Amino acid sequence: MLSKYICYTFLFASVLGIESLNAQSPRMKTEGIALGGLISKDTYLSPLNYGGKIIRYYNETNRLQSTLIGHKYFDAQLGSLENPAGNAKMYVLDARLQGAKQVPLYKGSLGTLYAGPGYDAGIGGLYNTRNGNNPATFHADASLALSFGYAYRLPWQACPILIRLSSQIDLLGVHWGQDYGESYYEMTYLSKSLGKKFNLTHWGNSYSQDIRINLDIPVYNRLIVNVMGGTSFYNWTVREIENRRKAYFIGIGFTNYMKSIGGKQWVSNNNSIPF
Repeated sequence: MLSKYICYTFLFASVLGIESLNAQSPRMKTEGIALGGLISKDTYLSPLNYGGKIIRYYNETNRLQSTLIGHKYFDAQLGSLENPAGNAKMYVLDARLQGAKQVPLYKGSLGTLYAGPGYDAGIGGLYNTRNGNNPATFHADASLALSFGYAYRLPWQACPILIRLSSQIDLLGVHWGQDYGESYYEMTYLSKSLGKKFNLTHWGNSYSQDIRINLDIPVYNRLIVNVMGGTSFYNWTVREIENRRKAYFIGIGFTNYMKSIGGKQWVSNNNSIPF
């Protein structure tokens, strides 16, 4: 009992230490709502391109961890699309999570440029009002990625706007989905193994990239308004199914800073914050 109690005590103390370290790391968090357009093609449902509007929630966090920058981005979107004739609709619901550990490559009067390895994971589906037998498709994917970032604060004392650029390109990953013409009943109950539905994705059969620009605008001494614009490309061809998506969006939200208070240590960290 005593040894178990000691183990639990050390475990609890280590968790508290990690949380305390994270709490002391300077952090910037941005979240908001974006509106935009989406052009989508999924040959499992239709050979046509569908286009329409989307609404997206986004949440981005940048944390300074020693000399590294921990970057996380999450979004969830809902869209309503139509075919070129306007007689069929397609509904989109999906979410993505991205993360990276970035190393500053350049820091000077022109801003800060950084890059590093990351990951990209997504889950979602489409529903087509015109398909009777197989009206919906579902997909899940995860990839290793290469992440880039750039930050520059305008030297205006009255309004020091922060400009941030970020981009992430998928390199190698896996994609899960059904075969061409296969219903979910066949996939779930008749397939020998659902594990065989995983497919390797690479630049030969897929291309995925996100590009975003953020403007963090201080408003007096009260708050920081975030204006975000961007585009995303997700194209892959697996199991004879072609899926292409191109989205453009612009959003507005708020940015919050969290910094530790620790005398000289805080001053040193504050001077090295690239965002």
